[in-house]
Amino acid sequence: MINIIPLFPKTVLTDRVNLPVNKVNELQTYSDSFDYVHCNNNPKACLQSKELHVLNKKLNLKKIFLQKIETMLAATTEQQTSMQITTSWFIKARTNEESNYHTHANSMLSAVYYWNNEDNNKIYFENHNKSAWLVEHNKPNIYNTTEWWLEAENDLLVVFPSELSHKVGINQGTQIRNCLAMNLIPAGKFGLNDSSLELPKLK
Repeated sequence: MINIIPLFPKTVLTDRVNLPVNKVNELQTYSDSFDYVHCNNNPKACLQSKELHVLNKKLNLKKIFLQKIETMLAATTEQQTSMQITTSWFIKARTNEESNYHTHANSMLSAVYYWNNEDNNKIYFENHNKSAWLVEHNKPNIYNTTEWWLEAENDLLVVFPSELSHKVGINQGTQIRNCLAMNLIPAGKFGLNDSSLELPKLK
Protein backbone atom coordinates (compact mmCIF):
# COMPACT_ATOMS: atom_id res chain seq x y z
CA MET A 1 0.00 0.00 0.00
CA ILE A 2 1.26 3.46 -0.92
CA ASN A 3 1.34 5.87 2.02
CA ILE A 4 1.21 9.63 1.49
CA ILE A 5 2.89 11.71 4.17
CA PRO A 6 1.86 15.40 3.82
CA LEU A 7 4.89 16.92 5.53
CA PHE A 8 4.56 20.46 6.87
CA PRO A 9 1.18 21.30 5.32
CA LYS A 10 -0.59 24.65 5.42
CA THR A 11 -3.46 23.65 7.69
CA VAL A 12 -6.89 25.11 6.88
CA LEU A 13 -9.61 24.46 9.47
CA THR A 14 -13.36 24.77 8.95
CA ASP A 15 -16.31 24.30 11.29
CA ARG A 16 -19.80 25.58 11.98
CA VAL A 17 -20.18 28.21 14.68
CA ASN A 18 -23.90 27.55 15.18
CA LEU A 19 -24.43 31.25 15.77
CA PRO A 20 -28.00 31.85 17.05
CA VAL A 21 -30.41 33.65 14.75
CA ASN A 22 -30.51 36.72 16.97
CA LYS A 23 -26.70 36.97 16.80
CA VAL A 24 -26.75 36.56 13.01
CA ASN A 25 -29.29 39.37 12.78
CA GLU A 26 -27.14 41.47 15.10
CA LEU A 27 -24.11 40.83 12.89
CA GLN A 28 -26.05 41.81 9.76
CA THR A 29 -27.34 45.05 11.22
CA TYR A 30 -23.94 45.89 12.64
CA SER A 31 -22.11 45.21 9.37
CA ASP A 32 -24.57 47.40 7.47
CA SER A 33 -23.82 50.36 9.73
CA PHE A 34 -20.25 50.91 8.50
CA ASP A 35 -18.74 52.89 5.65
CA TYR A 36 -16.93 50.83 3.01
CA VAL A 37 -14.16 51.31 0.45
CA HIS A 38 -13.01 49.12 -2.43
CA CYS A 39 -10.18 46.77 -1.46
CA ASN A 40 -6.82 48.23 -2.54
CA ASN A 41 -8.71 51.13 -4.13
CA ASN A 42 -9.62 48.84 -7.03
CA PRO A 43 -13.08 49.89 -8.33
CA LYS A 44 -13.73 46.31 -9.50
CA ALA A 45 -12.86 44.76 -6.13
CA CYS A 46 -15.12 43.89 -3.24
CA LEU A 47 -15.74 46.30 -0.37
CA GLN A 48 -13.91 46.48 2.97
CA SER A 49 -15.14 48.33 6.03
CA LYS A 50 -13.10 51.42 6.86
CA GLU A 51 -13.18 50.31 10.48
CA LEU A 52 -10.58 47.58 11.09
CA HIS A 53 -11.51 46.73 14.69
CA VAL A 54 -15.22 46.06 14.32
CA LEU A 55 -15.35 43.37 17.03
CA ASN A 56 -13.99 45.73 19.68
CA LYS A 57 -17.49 47.16 20.06
CA LYS A 58 -19.12 43.72 20.01
CA LEU A 59 -17.25 41.90 22.75
CA ASN A 60 -19.91 39.20 23.01
CA LEU A 61 -19.39 38.24 19.36
CA LYS A 62 -15.62 38.60 19.70
CA LYS A 63 -15.66 36.12 22.59
CA ILE A 64 -17.76 33.64 20.61
CA PHE A 65 -15.41 33.64 17.63
CA LEU A 66 -12.22 33.57 19.68
CA GLN A 67 -13.40 30.66 21.80
CA LYS A 68 -14.43 28.76 18.68
CA ILE A 69 -11.06 29.31 17.02
CA GLU A 70 -9.15 28.19 20.11
CA THR A 71 -11.36 25.09 20.35
CA MET A 72 -10.68 24.24 16.72
CA LEU A 73 -6.92 24.64 17.21
CA ALA A 74 -6.89 22.50 20.35
CA ALA A 75 -8.89 19.72 18.69
CA THR A 76 -6.72 19.52 15.57
CA THR A 77 -3.20 20.88 16.01
CA GLU A 78 -3.37 20.47 19.82
CA GLN A 79 -2.26 24.06 20.28
CA GLN A 80 -2.25 25.15 23.92
CA THR A 81 -1.22 28.79 23.50
CA SER A 82 -4.06 31.29 23.79
CA MET A 83 -4.85 33.55 20.85
CA GLN A 84 -6.13 37.10 20.55
CA ILE A 85 -7.84 38.98 17.74
CA THR A 86 -5.80 41.98 16.60
CA THR A 87 -7.88 43.31 13.72
CA SER A 88 -11.37 42.56 12.46
CA TRP A 89 -13.31 43.95 9.53
CA PHE A 90 -16.25 43.28 7.27
CA ILE A 91 -16.06 42.37 3.59
CA LYS A 92 -19.03 42.80 1.27
CA ALA A 93 -18.96 41.60 -2.33
CA ARG A 94 -21.61 42.79 -4.73
CA THR A 95 -22.42 41.07 -8.02
CA ASN A 96 -19.24 40.38 -10.09
CA GLU A 97 -16.96 41.69 -7.34
CA GLU A 98 -13.98 39.73 -6.00
CA SER A 99 -10.52 40.41 -4.55
CA ASN A 100 -6.95 39.78 -5.64
CA TYR A 101 -4.81 37.12 -4.01
CA HIS A 102 -3.23 38.47 -0.83
CA THR A 103 -1.73 37.56 2.55
CA HIS A 104 -1.81 39.25 5.97
CA ALA A 105 1.38 40.51 7.62
CA ASN A 106 2.02 40.83 11.37
CA SER A 107 -0.43 38.02 12.00
CA MET A 108 -0.15 34.29 12.75
CA LEU A 109 -3.66 33.20 11.80
CA SER A 110 -6.52 34.65 9.82
CA ALA A 111 -10.17 33.67 9.91
CA VAL A 112 -13.34 34.41 7.97
CA TYR A 113 -16.99 33.84 8.87
CA TYR A 114 -19.93 33.83 6.43
CA TRP A 115 -23.64 34.49 6.94
CA ASN A 116 -26.83 35.38 5.00
CA ASN A 117 -25.28 34.50 1.63
CA GLU A 118 -26.47 32.81 -1.56
CA ASP A 119 -25.04 29.46 -2.62
CA ASN A 120 -22.02 29.12 -4.91
CA ASN A 121 -19.76 31.66 -3.19
CA LYS A 122 -16.14 30.63 -2.73
CA ILE A 123 -12.87 31.45 -1.01
CA TYR A 124 -9.73 30.53 -2.96
CA PHE A 125 -6.26 29.55 -1.73
CA GLU A 126 -3.05 29.57 -3.76
CA ASN A 127 0.26 27.79 -3.22
CA HIS A 128 3.17 30.19 -3.63
CA ASN A 129 5.72 27.37 -3.26
CA LYS A 130 5.18 26.15 -6.79
CA SER A 131 7.36 23.54 -8.44
CA ALA A 132 9.49 24.56 -11.41
CA TRP A 133 8.06 21.52 -13.23
CA LEU A 134 4.66 21.51 -14.89
CA VAL A 135 3.37 17.98 -15.47
CA GLU A 136 -0.10 16.69 -16.29
CA HIS A 137 -2.47 15.04 -13.83
CA ASN A 138 -5.68 13.08 -14.37
CA LYS A 139 -7.53 15.34 -11.94
CA PRO A 140 -6.53 17.90 -9.30
CA ASN A 141 -6.25 17.03 -5.61
CA ILE A 142 -4.61 18.56 -2.55
CA TYR A 143 -1.29 16.89 -3.43
CA ASN A 144 -0.87 18.19 -6.98
CA THR A 145 -2.81 21.43 -7.38
CA THR A 146 -1.56 24.99 -6.87
CA GLU A 147 -5.05 26.38 -6.21
CA TRP A 148 -7.89 25.16 -4.01
CA TRP A 149 -11.29 26.57 -3.11
CA LEU A 150 -13.91 26.14 -0.44
CA GLU A 151 -17.60 26.94 -0.52
CA ALA A 152 -18.27 30.04 1.57
CA GLU A 153 -21.26 28.42 3.25
CA ASN A 154 -23.42 30.21 5.77
CA ASP A 155 -22.30 29.87 9.42
CA LEU A 156 -18.93 28.51 8.27
CA LEU A 157 -15.76 29.65 10.03
CA VAL A 158 -12.50 29.14 8.12
CA VAL A 159 -9.14 29.45 9.94
CA PHE A 160 -5.82 29.45 8.08
CA PRO A 161 -2.21 30.66 8.34
CA SER A 162 -1.99 34.36 7.54
CA GLU A 163 0.86 33.77 5.10
CA LEU A 164 -1.35 31.52 2.96
CA SER A 165 -2.35 33.42 -0.16
CA HIS A 166 -6.13 33.68 -0.53
CA LYS A 167 -8.83 35.69 -2.26
CA VAL A 168 -12.55 36.38 -2.30
CA GLY A 169 -14.10 34.48 -5.21
CA ILE A 170 -16.22 36.40 -7.67
CA ASN A 171 -19.81 36.90 -6.55
CA GLN A 172 -21.93 35.45 -9.35
CA GLY A 173 -25.17 35.91 -7.45
CA THR A 174 -27.52 38.85 -7.14
CA GLN A 175 -27.22 39.43 -3.39
CA ILE A 176 -24.39 41.04 -1.43
CA ARG A 177 -22.00 38.46 0.02
CA ASN A 178 -21.29 39.01 3.74
CA CYS A 179 -18.05 38.11 5.47
CA LEU A 180 -16.37 38.90 8.77
CA ALA A 181 -12.56 38.69 8.64
CA MET A 182 -10.12 38.52 11.55
CA ASN A 183 -6.37 38.38 12.18
CA LEU A 184 -4.93 36.70 15.28
CA ILE A 185 -1.65 36.46 17.19
CA PRO A 186 -0.68 34.51 20.33
CA ALA A 187 -1.41 35.97 23.75
CA GLY A 188 0.50 35.67 27.01
CA LYS A 189 3.74 33.77 27.41
CA PHE A 190 4.68 31.11 24.87
CA GLY A 191 7.74 29.46 23.34
CA LEU A 192 10.76 27.83 25.01
CA ASN A 193 14.09 29.01 26.38
CA ASP A 194 15.72 31.65 24.14
CA SER A 195 12.71 31.45 21.80
CA SER A 196 10.19 32.43 24.46
CA LEU A 197 8.07 35.56 24.22
CA GLU A 198 5.35 37.22 26.23
CA LEU A 199 2.76 39.36 24.50
CA PRO A 200 0.24 41.28 26.61
CA LYS A 201 -3.40 40.70 25.89
CA LEU A 202 -4.94 43.47 23.84
CA LYS A 203 -7.93 45.36 25.14
